[in-house]
Amino acid sequence: MVMSITLSSVSQERLDDWRKDITTYTSLSNAASENPENVIKLSLFYEKIDNWESVCQYKKLEGLELIDMFGENFPVCILELVDLKFLSLRNNKLYNLPKEIVKLKNIEFLNLYWNENLKELPQELTNLTSIRYINIGGNPNMDWGSTFSLLSKLPNLKSIALSFNNIKALPSEVGLLTQVEELIIDNNLMKNLPNEMSKMKNLKRIVLTNNSFTTMSKVIATLLNLEEIVISNTYEEDHDKSLAGRYGHNRITDEDILALRKANPNLKVTMR
Repeated sequence: MVMSITLSSVSQERLDDWRKDITTYTSLSNAASENPENVIKLSLFYEKIDNWESVCQYKKLEGLELIDMFGENFPVCILELVDLKFLSLRNNKLYNLPKEIVKLKNIEFLNLYWNENLKELPQELTNLTSIRYINIGGNPNMDWGSTFSLLSKLPNLKSIALSFNNIKALPSEVGLLTQVEELIIDNNLMKNLPNEMSKMKNLKRIVLTNNSFTTMSKVIATLLNLEEIVISNTYEEDHDKSLAGRYGHNRITDEDILALRKANPNLKVTMR
């Protein structure tokens, strides 16, 4: 079955939202009653695993979600699950991804959300040309210049999520991401966007919720394929000052919005 991605669903990162026609097993005990050949989706939350072979025995897995399941040591037997298309490793303590991840050549969705020790992605990741979506939010120690350079080499990459990274400014290398259609950079501290973003000619959707914009960057007007920009705030600054200080609060004027719509009459602007 070919997985389709649309702008309305591309940012989904939960296994339940992927291939809804297939049962998701949510515990090893739940999956144990099934023939291992029939277990295609496995989602584990906070479950203590003494022997990772109990997970890796499911050789036909296409979707695997491991949330807060291990420390800094990546369970290497996962690298033998070569049919994986969806892999979520969020809320773990990874320092790095093993170079051997290159074995997972069918990966399309890779979720690394909230592995705060992570500083870089392995160069071998560029061989995983099937990747269409990657979430590297909640990883504030990443080197974004080298990360964007690496991700630019993934020809089928359509969506990148960078939420909760304390980003104050995007590096110029963001302009290398010419294949990307959706960029999610909510809950950061940005005040402007770099001119190099004008090279992102395929960008259709950008999410800037809870940043520190006081005016809309002129570069947005050059992105003529842009269909939607989200610049809302999900809290009230007067009542949630701790959040406002940590993640920013957009203050875009009506004049900015009118200028955007004049440059791109079909642009959908989502504000609170």
